[in-house]
Amino acid sequence: MPYFAKDHNEFLKCFCICCMKKSNDLRCIQTKCNKPGPKQAKNYESLIKRFFWENYSVENSDLPKMLCSNCRKNLVSLEKTDSKRFLFKARPKYEGLNTRVIRGGKCECFICVNGRKNGTETATLPPMVSYETNADIDQSHSNLNLSTTNENLVLCRSCFQQIGKGIKHPCTKLAKQRNLMHIVQSTSPVTKEKILSTTINNLVTHDAKITLNTFGPKKLVVSIGVVEPKTPYFSHSKLKQLQSKLHTSDNKMLEIARFIRVNGGRKSVEPCIVDKLLKIIEKNLFEDTNQGFNFVNSYLSTINLARVPYQGKHRLEGNASNKFLKKLDCFQIYLDEHNIIGGKYMKALRDFSDVVHGCFGKILNPNYSDYIKRFSQSFRDLGSNIPLKVHIVEHHVEEFIVMKGGKFEFFHYKSKDDSIWALYSCRPTLSSSIKKKANV
Repeated sequence: MPYFAKDHNEFLKCFCICCMKKSNDLRCIQTKCNKPGPKQAKNYESLIKRFFWENYSVENSDLPKMLCSNCRKNLVSLEKTDSKRFLFKARPKYEGLNTRVIRGGKCECFICVNGRKNGTETATLPPMVSYETNADIDQSHSNLNLSTTNENLVLCRSCFQQIGKGIKHPCTKLAKQRNLMHIVQSTSPVTKEKILSTTINNLVTHDAKITLNTFGPKKLVVSIGVVEPKTPYFSHSKLKQLQSKLHTSDNKMLEIARFIRVNGGRKSVEPCIVDKLLKIIEKNLFEDTNQGFNFVNSYLSTINLARVPYQGKHRLEGNASNKFLKKLDCFQIYLDEHNIIGGKYMKALRDFSDVVHGCFGKILNPNYSDYIKRFSQSFRDLGSNIPLKVHIVEHHVEEFIVMKGGKFEFFHYKSKDDSIWALYSCRPTLSSSIKKKANV
């Protein structure tokens, strides 16, 4: 009996219309419900038009007219539950299918090309179209299963290659690398970023640069940057610029700063003087800012103090700042034990401690003016910018004391330990009714 090659019409009976897979359980798409009763046959043509491709028609002689059991089950499930689990994410691009017979009596459409391949040859992926957008999908680097679900998907545990009929399985080290790369590339951008950041974080040791191997001869050098800490919304320099533009007094600027802190959080305005001095020490006495931050925290824990975390940052608040100033000798000993020379930074802290206890104590020290001048000079010797609160100490504390006749009994604040409160309170318009403590 002579052998005749199959034509296009015969190959249409070998593939499922939805997943384009050869299967032993293909059934013809039924268009009529011949059997009455609860077990009547489904009209799969209408289900295909509803959930897969609205332009499908059994009358079109160029399209497959078969359905596999898996796709039949998914269509029925979609009809019952509308569950996203059974949604078709993509479909073969049947539009413009060229079934013209060329010389030799062969059709070169993707249906016939895959139909002529035996079980040992890799199936050619048809051009795919997204179900939601009808946009073409790039399948140049894929070996994807075109079925609607992954229930029958089997991957090799060694190389992560899909195992199936007609799919090559070299199971080599290079194949494993490429398969992993294709899996990562098929994920969302957010997933790619998470995988990349986790991998780089595991490779980084103490070096700022790491060298990565590639599929080519050249290696990729990656530099790890340092995350810069968030600066306050309104630094002291910005407040000074705002003051010069609005031509407002220092009292008004203090009210503005307080209003910003109440509504934008405590980190919206640059912090207090003690915290500022500690940050200068961390930045200048240590090679790494994180190292200095951890060193200061280790000392604070020895005197039962801790910086308060807020919006990703840490700071030393009013009462804790005053306690820190009272224990500067302990801090000096701690620096000496770790072979760290405090020098001018410790001098600035001690001078500021003299200002706090000389001007804002129960009894006004007669040498308060000298304390302020010494602190002003020692702070400027650090080479840092002049914060707004240092400016207040330099120019307005003494002015307020003179205006009040050299008496500070006027202040009736609740906490004797809150030294930094006075930096927000030293203004000429204070009245004796102010008794509440302002947190700085």
